Amino acid sequence: MEVKEKRSLDKILIIVLLTAILILVLGIGFLLISENDMPDFSAILKSNGEYTIPLDEFVVNLKSENNSKRYLKISVALMYTNEDYGDDINGNMSKIRDLVISNLRDKSADDFMDENMILNLKLDIMDDINESINIMAIQDVYITDIIVQ
Repeated sequence: MEVKEKRSLDKILIIVLLTAILILVLGIGFLLISENDMPDFSAILKSNGEYTIPLDEFVVNLKSENNSKRYLKISVALMYTNEDYGDDINGNMSKIRDLVISNLRDKSADDFMDENMILNLKLDIMDDINESINIMAIQDVYITDIIVQ
């Protein structure tokens, strides 16, 4: 009798383990499938008719003063109001990043201490991007993080 009980206990244990593995595999599969169907809200944020595309972080060397090695770490986001421009902006992301880097590298560390210079920098970036992609897509440039060292 003990052998029959042990075999039936082994069968039950195997069935429970296989069921648990099947549920785990189905759960992971569901998460992977549903994750691909979800829109990427981190790339495009909508708020009251304004759309924002955050750019990857920039780390650039600044214009040298007295052979000093200074650099800038900055995060930038672009705001636009016409939803249709999102594809144009995303399609030109390499060009946009190049324009931002060019504008940043032209500045010295002292320039970032002046509030008016930062406002002018944002306007320059916005104008350069709009001119480069041939539409007035960008309405504002947000600096979300900035460190000068």
